Amino acid sequence: MKKLLAIVLLVALAVGAVFAQSISENPQGMKRIIILNNAFDGLEETRQCYNAKEWHKSYNLGEIIDQNLWFTPADDATVSTVAYADLYTDTCSLSTFRGKYVSFIKDNTGYDYDLFVGPNQKESSDVWYKGWCVVGNEALVFMPNEGIEDLLYVAENVGLVPATGFVFTSVSGESVTLTADKLADAKIVYEDGKITLVCGSTKLADVQSVAVEGITPESKIEGDGVYRMVMLLNAKGVYGVEPPYEQNRAGTWYPTAATSSHKYAGCYSVAEMFDKFDVKPTATVKVVSYADGFARDEAYDAFVKKYIGWHASAEYITMGQYQSRKEDAVWNAGFYILEDESFVYIPEAGVKLADAFEKIGMADVVQYRFTYADGRVELKYAEDLAGIVLAADSDLVSIEAL
Repeated sequence: MKKLLAIVLLVALAVGAVFAQSISENPQGMKRIIILNNAFDGLEETRQCYNAKEWHKSYNLGEIIDQNLWFTPADDATVSTVAYADLYTDTCSLSTFRGKYVSFIKDNTGYDYDLFVGPNQKESSDVWYKGWCVVGNEALVFMPNEGIEDLLYVAENVGLVPATGFVFTSVSGESVTLTADKLADAKIVYEDGKITLVCGSTKLADVQSVAVEGITPESKIEGDGVYRMVMLLNAKGVYGVEPPYEQNRAGTWYPTAATSSHKYAGCYSVAEMFDKFDVKPTATVKVVSYADGFARDEAYDAFVKKYIGWHASAEYITMGQYQSRKEDAVWNAGFYILEDESFVYIPEAGVKLADAFEKIGMADVVQYRFTYADGRVELKYAEDLAGIVLAADSDLVSIEAL
């Protein structure tokens, strides 16, 4: 009898050890669920572009203005961007213009014209083959591939005020003054790769600006008309400087007016979110749709460069420069599955816990730890969770397998 009792006790201890291991170590399967709806608290809200057509190396026009113009008008002044050949014109306020970016042909060999890009520029309203932009009493002048053979044409259409002479200044500070009657014979061309003024035997390489003779930065300008032109390619901050920005062409920037009222309206860095929850890096992230089960594996190193934001379709999507256009996005994304952790989105209809556990590989667990936004912690056994549906407005932050 004593021997039988000893055997029973040994079996009970063995079963208990296995049971304890299953609770404390969970050696197989997922170890933690993080509720995406409540994962963004404390993270920086950013603006990100979704569905951008392209990303281009570029310079900020506001910075170019600040470094180069002498007479900057008020932010509500109208800036006119004019096509070189047909004088087609697009206008906007200076405050809007400052937020645009310019991508030059030199950095953008896929195009034979300079682009305006960034969140303040609609692709459909961009002026092709730009000639100049008039900003108050000054102009920013583009350089056509064929050069400016007819400088008088530019001067007249820019609105350069009549003067007895015009001072051409180079990047290095050298200057040449041409009398008004010589302007008709002058041209600005590419010579040995440099933007060069040519007028008879007179030459000036690396032309940066053309100003009405007698005008200085301290001059008081009254009335309309352009008193100074700056060659954009040789402007300060552009000449000899690699493009400091990559900006979008087309696409929509989030949050929009339609999404700004959402609880978490910003776009949140995946990398920062993973850091917040001490997510263990893996080779891939599996993104699964809660609607139809469609799934895509994405490389971890690429996925962490993305952002997650609330889209106008009333769901979270990945966006930002490293998210391909919408054809390559997973719609109704409900599960972001890694090795030890999964992020689960609760849609409006809710999520049945048993289904979520099954989907991500966390069903064979005896006990779970539920942690809420207010710090409250609850321990629940698997049998207590049968049929439980998590609501979209739940304040649950995570579920851990014990």
